[in-house]
Amino acid sequence: MLAEAIIAYRSVLEIHTREAMPVDWALTQNNLGNALSNQGIRTGGEDGAALLAEAVTAYRSVLEVRTREAMPVDWAQTQNNLGIALQNQSTRIDGEDGATLLAEAVTAYRSALEVRTREAMPVDWAATQNNLGIALRNQGTHIDGEDGAALLAEAVIAYRNALEIRTREAMPVDWAMTRNNLGVALQDQGIRTDDEDGATLLAEAVTAYCSALEVRTREAMKVDWAITHKNLAICEVLIADHEDCDDPKAALGRALEAVNASLTVFEPVHMSYEHGSASKLREDILAAIKALGD
Repeated sequence: MLAEAIIAYRSVLEIHTREAMPVDWALTQNNLGNALSNQGIRTGGEDGAALLAEAVTAYRSVLEVRTREAMPVDWAQTQNNLGIALQNQSTRIDGEDGATLLAEAVTAYRSALEVRTREAMPVDWAATQNNLGIALRNQGTHIDGEDGAALLAEAVIAYRNALEIRTREAMPVDWAMTRNNLGVALQDQGIRTDDEDGATLLAEAVTAYCSALEVRTREAMKVDWAITHKNLAICEVLIADHEDCDDPKAALGRALEAVNASLTVFEPVHMSYEHGSASKLREDILAAIKALGD
Protein backbone atom coordinates (compact mmCIF):
# COMPACT_ATOMS: atom_id res chain seq x y z
CA MET A 1 0.00 0.00 0.00
CA LEU A 2 2.79 2.46 0.85
CA ALA A 3 4.55 1.75 -2.45
CA GLU A 4 1.30 2.47 -4.29
CA ALA A 5 0.80 5.68 -2.30
CA ILE A 6 4.30 6.85 -3.25
CA ILE A 7 3.57 6.26 -6.93
CA ALA A 8 0.26 8.10 -6.61
CA TYR A 9 1.85 11.13 -4.91
CA ARG A 10 4.58 11.32 -7.54
CA SER A 11 1.88 11.28 -10.23
CA VAL A 12 -0.02 14.10 -8.53
CA LEU A 13 3.17 16.17 -8.40
CA GLU A 14 3.27 16.13 -12.20
CA ILE A 15 0.09 18.25 -12.04
CA HIS A 16 0.55 20.01 -8.70
CA THR A 17 3.73 21.79 -9.70
CA ARG A 18 5.47 24.25 -7.43
CA GLU A 19 5.18 26.99 -10.04
CA ALA A 20 1.45 26.59 -10.73
CA MET A 21 0.09 25.36 -7.37
CA PRO A 22 2.69 25.95 -4.62
CA VAL A 23 0.39 25.24 -1.65
CA ASP A 24 -0.99 22.00 -3.13
CA TRP A 25 2.52 21.05 -4.26
CA ALA A 26 3.80 21.46 -0.69
CA LEU A 27 0.90 19.43 0.74
CA THR A 28 1.53 16.58 -1.71
CA GLN A 29 5.30 16.71 -1.08
CA ASN A 30 4.60 16.46 2.66
CA ASN A 31 2.33 13.44 2.09
CA LEU A 32 4.99 11.89 -0.15
CA GLY A 33 7.52 12.42 2.63
CA ASN A 34 5.21 10.67 5.11
CA ALA A 35 4.81 7.66 2.82
CA LEU A 36 8.55 7.45 2.09
CA SER A 37 9.36 7.77 5.79
CA ASN A 38 6.93 5.02 6.80
CA GLN A 39 8.15 2.72 4.04
CA GLY A 40 11.76 3.44 4.96
CA ILE A 41 11.14 2.51 8.60
CA ARG A 42 9.72 -0.84 7.48
CA THR A 43 12.48 -1.57 4.95
CA GLY A 44 15.87 -2.84 6.03
CA GLY A 45 19.34 -2.24 4.63
CA GLU A 46 20.37 0.26 1.99
CA ASP A 47 16.90 0.38 0.43
CA GLY A 48 15.37 1.56 3.69
CA ALA A 49 18.11 4.13 4.21
CA ALA A 50 17.55 5.47 0.68
CA LEU A 51 13.80 5.83 1.29
CA LEU A 52 14.44 7.77 4.50
CA ALA A 53 16.89 10.04 2.67
CA GLU A 54 14.20 10.68 0.03
CA ALA A 55 11.71 11.52 2.78
CA VAL A 56 14.15 14.06 4.26
CA THR A 57 14.60 15.63 0.82
CA ALA A 58 10.82 15.82 0.36
CA TYR A 59 10.28 17.54 3.72
CA ARG A 60 13.08 20.03 3.13
CA SER A 61 11.53 20.98 -0.19
CA VAL A 62 8.16 21.46 1.51
CA LEU A 63 9.70 23.93 3.94
CA GLU A 64 10.65 26.16 1.02
CA VAL A 65 6.91 26.90 0.63
CA ARG A 66 5.60 26.10 4.12
CA THR A 67 7.56 28.87 5.80
CA ARG A 68 7.07 29.88 9.42
CA GLU A 69 5.98 33.36 8.35
CA ALA A 70 3.40 32.26 5.75
CA MET A 71 2.09 28.94 7.16
CA PRO A 72 3.29 28.53 10.78
CA VAL A 73 1.13 25.53 11.72
CA ASP A 74 1.98 23.59 8.55
CA TRP A 75 5.64 24.63 8.92
CA ALA A 76 5.70 23.18 12.45
CA GLN A 77 4.01 19.96 11.31
CA THR A 78 6.59 19.47 8.57
CA GLN A 79 9.46 20.28 10.95
CA ASN A 80 8.16 17.52 13.25
CA ASN A 81 7.90 15.11 10.30
CA LEU A 82 11.42 16.06 9.21
CA GLY A 83 12.68 15.32 12.71
CA ILE A 84 11.16 11.84 12.64
CA ALA A 85 12.73 11.04 9.25
CA LEU A 86 16.14 12.39 10.29
CA GLN A 87 16.00 10.47 13.55
CA ASN A 88 15.21 7.20 11.78
CA GLN A 89 17.84 7.92 9.12
CA SER A 90 20.42 8.43 11.86
CA THR A 91 19.90 4.86 13.10
CA ARG A 92 21.03 3.53 9.71
CA ILE A 93 24.29 5.51 9.57
CA ASP A 94 27.26 5.07 11.89
CA GLY A 95 29.80 7.57 13.10
CA GLU A 96 29.78 11.33 12.71
CA ASP A 97 27.27 11.33 9.86
CA GLY A 98 24.70 9.54 12.01
CA ALA A 99 25.38 11.90 14.92
CA THR A 100 24.91 14.89 12.63
CA LEU A 101 21.53 13.61 11.44
CA LEU A 102 20.44 13.08 15.04
CA ALA A 103 21.48 16.63 15.95
CA GLU A 104 19.49 17.90 12.96
CA ALA A 105 16.45 15.94 14.21
CA VAL A 106 16.74 17.67 17.61
CA THR A 107 16.93 21.04 15.85
CA ALA A 108 13.82 20.21 13.78
CA TYR A 109 11.82 19.24 16.88
CA ARG A 110 12.90 22.37 18.74
CA SER A 111 11.84 24.43 15.72
CA ALA A 112 8.42 22.76 15.69
CA LEU A 113 7.99 23.55 19.39
CA GLU A 114 8.32 27.27 18.65
CA VAL A 115 4.82 27.03 17.13
CA ARG A 116 3.53 23.83 18.75
CA THR A 117 3.27 25.41 22.19
CA ARG A 118 1.50 23.84 25.13
CA GLU A 119 -0.99 26.71 25.23
CA ALA A 120 -1.87 26.76 21.51
CA MET A 121 -1.50 23.08 20.48
CA PRO A 122 -1.23 20.92 23.61
CA VAL A 123 -1.60 17.49 21.95
CA ASP A 124 0.89 18.29 19.17
CA TRP A 125 3.20 19.89 21.73
CA ALA A 126 3.18 16.68 23.76
CA ALA A 127 3.81 14.50 20.70
CA THR A 128 6.79 16.61 19.67
CA GLN A 129 8.11 16.67 23.24
CA ASN A 130 8.02 12.85 23.20
CA ASN A 131 9.84 12.79 19.84
CA LEU A 132 12.40 15.27 21.18
CA GLY A 133 12.93 13.04 24.22
CA ILE A 134 13.71 10.05 21.97
CA ALA A 135 16.23 12.04 19.93
CA LEU A 136 17.90 13.54 23.00
CA ARG A 137 18.13 10.14 24.65
CA ASN A 138 19.72 8.66 21.52
CA GLN A 139 22.17 11.56 21.44
CA GLY A 140 23.00 11.17 25.11
CA THR A 141 23.76 7.47 24.87
CA HIS A 142 26.35 8.14 22.15
CA ILE A 143 28.16 10.96 23.95
CA ASP A 144 30.41 10.36 26.95
CA GLY A 145 30.91 12.51 30.01
CA GLU A 146 28.96 15.50 31.21
CA ASP A 147 27.62 16.40 27.76
CA GLY A 148 25.98 13.01 27.37
CA ALA A 149 24.59 13.12 30.91
CA ALA A 150 23.11 16.56 30.24
CA LEU A 151 21.36 15.31 27.10
CA LEU A 152 19.86 12.39 29.02
CA ALA A 153 18.62 14.81 31.68
CA GLU A 154 17.02 16.91 28.91
CA ALA A 155 15.36 13.77 27.52
CA VAL A 156 13.82 13.05 30.93
CA ILE A 157 12.50 16.62 31.08
CA ALA A 158 11.00 16.30 27.59
CA TYR A 159 9.19 13.07 28.52
CA ARG A 160 7.90 14.58 31.75
CA ASN A 161 6.64 17.56 29.75
CA ALA A 162 4.77 15.23 27.39
CA LEU A 163 3.18 13.43 30.35
CA GLU A 164 1.57 16.67 31.50
CA ILE A 165 -0.77 16.30 28.50
CA ARG A 166 -0.49 12.57 27.82
CA THR A 167 -2.28 11.53 30.98
CA ARG A 168 -3.50 8.01 31.64
CA GLU A 169 -7.09 9.21 31.75
CA ALA A 170 -7.03 11.22 28.51
CA MET A 171 -4.53 9.33 26.35
CA PRO A 172 -3.77 5.94 27.93
CA VAL A 173 -1.84 4.37 25.04
CA ASP A 174 0.35 7.45 24.48
CA TRP A 175 0.76 7.80 28.25
CA ALA A 176 2.04 4.23 28.53
CA MET A 177 4.42 4.65 25.58
CA THR A 178 5.86 7.83 27.06
CA ARG A 179 6.14 6.22 30.51
CA ASN A 180 8.15 3.39 28.91
CA ASN A 181 10.34 5.93 27.10
CA LEU A 182 10.83 7.83 30.35
CA GLY A 183 11.95 4.60 32.01
CA VAL A 184 14.59 4.03 29.32
CA ALA A 185 15.97 7.57 29.73
CA LEU A 186 16.00 7.36 33.54
CA GLN A 187 17.76 3.99 33.28
CA ASP A 188 20.45 5.42 30.99
CA GLN A 189 20.79 8.40 33.32
CA GLY A 190 21.12 6.05 36.29
CA ILE A 191 23.97 4.16 34.63
CA ARG A 192 25.90 7.45 34.35
CA THR A 193 25.21 8.53 37.93
CA ASP A 194 27.17 7.31 40.95
CA ASP A 195 26.15 6.55 44.51
CA GLU A 196 22.66 7.03 45.90
CA ASP A 197 21.53 9.36 43.11
CA GLY A 198 22.13 6.64 40.51
CA ALA A 199 20.21 4.09 42.56
CA THR A 200 17.31 6.55 42.86
CA LEU A 201 17.19 7.08 39.09
CA LEU A 202 17.13 3.31 38.48
CA ALA A 203 14.31 2.93 41.00
CA GLU A 204 12.39 5.69 39.20
CA ALA A 205 12.90 3.81 35.92
CA VAL A 206 11.37 0.67 37.48
CA THR A 207 8.39 2.74 38.63
CA ALA A 208 7.97 4.15 35.10
CA TYR A 209 8.05 0.67 33.53
CA CYS A 210 5.61 -0.77 36.06
CA SER A 211 3.16 2.07 35.49
CA ALA A 212 3.39 1.56 31.71
CA LEU A 213 2.40 -2.08 32.25
CA GLU A 214 -0.89 -0.96 33.79
CA VAL A 215 -1.96 -0.08 30.23
CA ARG A 216 0.44 -2.23 28.21
CA THR A 217 -1.24 -5.46 29.26
CA ARG A 218 -0.57 -8.79 27.59
CA GLU A 219 -4.22 -9.00 26.54
CA ALA A 220 -4.38 -5.55 24.93
CA MET A 221 -0.81 -4.86 23.72
CA LYS A 222 1.13 -8.12 23.75
CA VAL A 223 4.33 -7.00 22.01
CA ASP A 224 4.56 -3.69 23.90
CA TRP A 225 3.92 -5.62 27.13
CA ALA A 226 6.87 -7.90 26.32
CA ILE A 227 9.15 -4.98 25.36
CA THR A 228 8.47 -3.20 28.64
CA HIS A 229 9.06 -6.42 30.59
CA LYS A 230 12.42 -6.81 28.88
CA ASN A 231 13.29 -3.20 29.73
CA LEU A 232 12.27 -3.87 33.32
CA ALA A 233 14.49 -6.95 33.46
CA ILE A 234 17.50 -4.95 32.23
CA CYS A 235 16.87 -2.28 34.83
CA GLU A 236 16.60 -4.80 37.67
CA VAL A 237 19.96 -6.28 36.61
CA LEU A 238 21.48 -2.81 36.78
CA ILE A 239 20.00 -2.34 40.24
CA ALA A 240 21.49 -5.67 41.34
CA ASP A 241 24.91 -4.54 40.09
CA HIS A 242 24.69 -1.11 41.73
CA GLU A 243 26.97 -0.45 44.69
CA ASP A 244 24.02 0.75 46.80
CA CYS A 245 21.93 -2.42 46.29
CA ASP A 246 21.23 -4.18 49.61
CA ASP A 247 19.68 -7.32 48.12
CA PRO A 248 21.03 -8.12 44.63
CA LYS A 249 19.52 -11.61 44.67
CA ALA A 250 16.01 -10.19 45.05
CA ALA A 251 16.62 -7.74 42.19
CA LEU A 252 17.91 -10.57 40.00
CA GLY A 253 14.86 -12.62 40.89
CA ARG A 254 12.61 -9.82 39.71
CA ALA A 255 14.72 -9.51 36.55
CA LEU A 256 14.34 -13.23 35.85
CA GLU A 257 10.58 -13.03 36.31
CA ALA A 258 10.37 -10.08 33.90
CA VAL A 259 12.55 -11.59 31.17
CA ASN A 260 10.69 -14.90 31.41
CA ALA A 261 7.47 -12.96 30.80
CA SER A 262 8.93 -11.33 27.69
CA LEU A 263 10.00 -14.72 26.32
CA THR A 264 6.39 -15.92 26.36
CA VAL A 265 5.84 -13.40 23.52
CA PHE A 266 9.25 -13.15 21.83
CA GLU A 267 9.13 -16.41 19.86
CA PRO A 268 12.16 -17.44 17.79
CA VAL A 269 10.66 -17.54 14.30
CA HIS A 270 8.94 -14.21 13.78
CA MET A 271 10.74 -12.23 16.50
CA SER A 272 14.19 -13.74 16.26
CA TYR A 273 16.16 -10.65 17.31
CA GLU A 274 14.06 -9.96 20.40
CA HIS A 275 13.98 -13.67 21.28
CA GLY A 276 17.76 -13.93 20.96
CA SER A 277 18.53 -10.83 23.03
CA ALA A 278 16.00 -11.77 25.74
CA SER A 279 17.36 -15.33 25.84
CA LYS A 280 20.91 -14.01 26.28
CA LEU A 281 19.69 -11.68 29.03
CA ARG A 282 18.04 -14.64 30.78
CA GLU A 283 21.28 -16.66 30.61
CA ASP A 284 23.22 -13.75 32.11
CA ILE A 285 20.68 -13.36 34.92
CA LEU A 286 20.79 -17.07 35.76
CA ALA A 287 24.60 -16.98 35.80
CA ALA A 288 24.56 -13.97 38.13
CA ILE A 289 22.12 -15.69 40.49
CA LYS A 290 24.27 -18.82 40.52
CA ALA A 291 27.38 -16.75 41.24
CA LEU A 292 25.72 -15.31 44.35
CA GLY A 293 25.12 -18.79 45.77
CA ASP A 294 22.64 -19.60 48.53
